[in-house]
Amino acid sequence: FKTHSFSQRVFFNVVKHSLLMIKLCDYQLQYCIDWRNSQHVSLVATGSQDYAAVEMLQPLIDCIASACIGDITSFCRTIRKELSDSNYKNTKSIAGLIFRIQGIKDTLKSTCQSHSLKLPQKIAPSDAAASNKRNIADDTAPEK
Repeated sequence: FKTHSFSQRVFFNVVKHSLLMIKLCDYQLQYCIDWRNSQHVSLVATGSQDYAAVEMLQPLIDCIASACIGDITSFCRTIRKELSDSNYKNTKSIAGLIFRIQGIKDTLKSTCQSHSLKLPQKIAPSDAAASNKRNIADDTAPEK
């Protein structure tokens, strides 16, 4: 899609709703972890379904990585390619989204580490991702 087909109002609504999605994902993840940590382990002893099992966090983490981080990162990359340097307001908005995405990535990484869960591929480090990490995280890096 082309950014010039977006009106300024639509662009900022998309950015605003993307920020809300990131905040909601972060809140929901923290809420689920807090709820899980407050549960008693008596369910395991009775043999019924243990909804507080740490493995139950994995689908939520995978969903956040795909729908939130993946889709919003893709949006930011597409928009950044099309923005001119003179459009400071839009560039600043995209930089804010990228900053928030990095924050939720860090939250997911620490959650996966502390609960021995699998880090989703969308945020797992790889050789290709490591070489592009600076360009993704730094909104001032030149496009190649």
